[in-house]
Amino acid sequence: MGVTIEYMTQIRDAAGLERETAETPPGATVGDAVAEAAHRHGSPLHPLLLDDTGAPHPWLLLVLNETVVRPSAEIRDGDTLCITSPISGG
Repeated sequence: MGVTIEYMTQIRDAAGLERETAETPPGATVGDAVAEAAHRHGSPLHPLLLDDTGAPHPWLLLVLNETVVRPSAEIRDGDTLCITSPISGG
């Protein structure tokens, strides 16, 4: 099962790419896909995506097919997951 993962902001810079296709098993969640991406790319992406327990950081903005979702949302074949972080400043 394939999902397109899009990286935005500093997460894109840390991943070194804007978009990739990843294989996910049936029943996989957004959190599973985020954790797999963190492990696949390692440092410096890993600490931007996962906390010390291995869960996605609560401040991440996870958008599945143009809908903001929680890490527990299920992924389906052909979905697009956008991973970004809030941007602030003036």
